[in-house]
Amino acid sequence: MRWQKVDEGPVGGPHELAFDENNKPIYWSKMFPDKLPADADPVTKQFFDYYVGRAFHPRSVNSNGAWDALTPWGYYNFPLQQRIETIK
Repeated sequence: MRWQKVDEGPVGGPHELAFDENNKPIYWSKMFPDKLPADADPVTKQFFDYYVGRAFHPRSVNSNGAWDALTPWGYYNFPLQQRIETIK
């Protein structure tokens, strides 16, 4: 994935690492579709209307797809428990 980023530029993805039913990471180029399906449930419609309409800002990292597929990997490489005695 890092070589793909070097060769082709950013690889779209979420800021939280999601997995499919086969336990493979999910990547995408944009967070929201241009239009929802007509049969989308009410909660999804409200979420879409808020985040794509009202809360969207072109310079917001969450609105414009500035996150890439490698963003969450730094967190997973962080040894969370390494300094727990110091932190507590």
